[in-house]
This record gives sequence, C-alpha cells and structure tokens, in this order.
Amino acid sequence: MLLELALGVAGLFTASAVTLRVLYGPGEEEAKERMDVPPLSLEVALLKMFNRDTEYVFRNNGYRLYTQWWTPLEPSPKGVVLLVHGMNGHSGRSTPFFNLLLRDGWVAAAYDTHGFGRSTGRHGHVTSIAELADDALFMVRHFKQRFPNVPLFLIGGSMGGLTVVHTALKLQAQSDAGLLAGVIFHAPALHVAADVRPPPHVEFVGRLLVQFAPKLPLLPSVDATPPPANTPPLSMPEEEADPLFYDGRLQLGTGLAVLAGIEQVSSQLHKLTLPMLVQHGEADAVVPYDAYVALLLLVASSKDKTLHLYPGGGHLLIAEGEAVSAPFMRDMLAWLNARALGSTSSSPSTSHMSPESSMINMLALSRCVTSDFSIPGRGGCWCGATSSCHEDKWPHHRLLQRNQSDNELSGHGATSTAGKTL
Repeated sequence: MLLELALGVAGLFTASAVTLRVLYGPGEEEAKERMDVPPLSLEVALLKMFNRDTEYVFRNNGYRLYTQWWTPLEPSPKGVVLLVHGMNGHSGRSTPFFNLLLRDGWVAAAYDTHGFGRSTGRHGHVTSIAELADDALFMVRHFKQRFPNVPLFLIGGSMGGLTVVHTALKLQAQSDAGLLAGVIFHAPALHVAADVRPPPHVEFVGRLLVQFAPKLPLLPSVDATPPPANTPPLSMPEEEADPLFYDGRLQLGTGLAVLAGIEQVSSQLHKLTLPMLVQHGEADAVVPYDAYVALLLLVASSKDKTLHLYPGGGHLLIAEGEAVSAPFMRDMLAWLNARALGSTSSSPSTSHMSPESSMINMLALSRCVTSDFSIPGRGGCWCGATSSCHEDKWPHHRLLQRNQSDNELSGHGATSTAGKTL
C-alpha cells in the first residue's frame, strides 16, 4: 500500500514537472503575433514629422531583435542616443523621448530587448541581464558603425539601467569604452524596494522551480506597482491597448535574473569610468533612491557624474505631470548637449573624503551645508532638480563600507555644467 502510494506521488510529481517543462521551460520562440502588431498611435503621429528606419538584427544565438532609429530634420545630427527600455516595455513606448531628442537635433535609436516588444522570445522572459548586456553591447557597436562621426550615448531606465551598468563594465573590460560618450541612468535597478521583492521563502521555492520552469508566471508584475498617491500614474488604458506591453505576472526566470544581475555588479560599480547622469524620482516605490544610488555615484571612478533628484517623482519620470517631466527632460538634454560640445571639465577635483576613513557613513549626507550638490569634508547634501536640498533622507542603518583607497571611494568628482556632481 505504501509502495503504491509512493509510486503514485512520484508519478504525479513527474507528470507535473513534465507539464511545467513543456509549458514554461527554456527554448526560443518566434513570437510572430507580436511582430505583426502595427505601429502605435504615438509612433504614427511622430512618423508624420520625422523619418524612421527599422530592421531586425540577427544575433548569433538564434534570435532576432527589432531595432528602430529616427533621424532629425537637421542634416548634421548632434549625436546618437540609444535607449534600452525597462521591464515589460518596448522601444515603441519611448516615443516621448524620441520626439524630444529629434526636435533637439539628435538621432534617437532603440530596440526591443529579447522577449519584449517585436523581438523574438517568450513575452516577458529574461534569461539573464548579462545576455541583455551582450545585446546592448552589440547594438552600441552596430550604431557606432552606422554613425561613426558623432558621439553615442546609452540610456537605460529601471531594468534597462541595470543592463546599461553591465554593458558599460563589459565595454571597459574590452577596452572599448571609447565607443560611448556617456551613459544616463533613469532609476537604475541597482536595488528593489523591500515590498516589491518576494519574501525569502518564495524566493527559495522560485530558485528550485526555475531550473525546469523559468518562464512560469508566478510573481506580481514589478512595473504594475501603483505609484504614490501624489504622483499621476501612467495612463492605464494606453497600456491595456498596447499588445506589445507585457502586463502578465512576473516570470520566475525574469525576476531571478534581475536579482542576480544586481548582485553581479554590486561589487563592480567602482570600475565605472564613463561620464554618467543619474535621474531619479524621490517618490519611486519600485527602485527607491537611497544609499544604493549614492553607492553608484560615490564609488564609481568616473570624473564626470551628475545626480538629479525630482521631488514627488515616481518610477517613470517621463510619465509624470509637467512639474516633474519638464525639468526631467530639460536636465537630460542639457547634460547631453554639454557633453556633445565637450564643454565639461575632465580634471579631477580634490578628494571629498577624509583619508583616515574607509567607511562612508550616510548620516554625513543628512545635513545640508550648501545649496550646491557637494560633500565638503564629511558634510554635504543631496539637491534636487529645483536646487532644493533634502535633509535626513538616509536611514540610520545604511552604512557603505569598502576596503579601498579614499580616492576610489570619492571617485574624484568634477564639476558638471548639467547639474550637481560629486
């Protein structure tokens, strides 16, 4: 009797595992229904004013990436801005960015990451951030070959920001950092809010299931997190009418890939040397601006790094009201234009950290001592886009510790024409 029961349980488990494997296991998918989706209304409107080219780029691992680039009316563009979208989105939802950049004389380029938009792969599935970074690296080279005589900038938001961090590190490791003139991070997913990350026991079960069912849609979607009450949400009817927007539950493999991607770069941020702009909403409920963003700016070795914070801004700053979205877009254009003209200083400034300390206490940043964004000695403050300083933003338990030199910790911040820098 016990043997029969054991065999029955084993058979049921095997059948369930096989079913999960068949339905949600690894493997490439054509996703033809997404490829045939016509342009969105915002894309159609922009096509009446600017020229767009599209193509499918074939990757050597067997999948195809939908790619598009828009050219401004000016015969000599200022440069190329390549956008990497975040989780659940696709390049077509970057139309507001395209419009802004095109009117200012920039080539606006983007692509659908594997598993999203019109690219192949199971909708909403990410195998690894490293794989996404390899694709981004390929696209950087692809567009640099297409536009060799103008500067190229890489922008990523949320998961796209995490991808850009990985991409920048890969470029530097291959001595190809010169391909990029700079990087821009919009709420980079270097950390996720505690109430967004699944409980430890759910994460443990997920790590077991992901071995044979990585595409299992088990977790609540991260980008579906409602914004704070004081910020306007992105138009939900528009999202629901967009078949290319992934509105399903977060797949196991995707969630764990993001967590792994965060862990992989957490100890590598000090290697970043490219000019960087970080733009972050203070009311972001998905990727809170906290010591993790400070870690990026304080530890990165770049001599040109700028932070803009936006009071009341949520996770998608461009979808906010004009009080947030207007300065957000203005700051981004100012930063891009300054670097396209080569008007920023590249000389290192004096160290901001005392030489006897290898620990950065975030409490030192809780007192505003100047209206500019600086850390004289151990004091300082974080200033937002409106030049207002924000005190007591750093939780008392957040200490960042590195056993490295003072110069590495401070990153030799240099003055920026676009905002406040370290």
